[in-house]
Amino acid sequence: MLIQDRRRCRPQSTKDFRALLNTSQLVQLAQLERDGWRLQFVRQRPSQLPVTVLAARDRRTAVLRSDGRLDTTTSVSLRD
Repeated sequence: MLIQDRRRCRPQSTKDFRALLNTSQLVQLAQLERDGWRLQFVRQRPSQLPVTVLAARDRRTAVLRSDGRLDTTTSVSLRD
């Protein structure tokens, strides 16, 4: 069986990530982008809900919940 290492694939674009968001998240994201937040990535693990991660200009990260709430208290571990 051939297993593809996803880390070596081309990085997905934010357009690809936006396709994974629901309507509440898209509406909130549009408002947050005006305040300097940007969509960083969507982490989607098998059998779990996707986690939408945003980044601010001041290098803060936050999670955009499925109901459109911005959760700045959640810690997101990122690799360099």
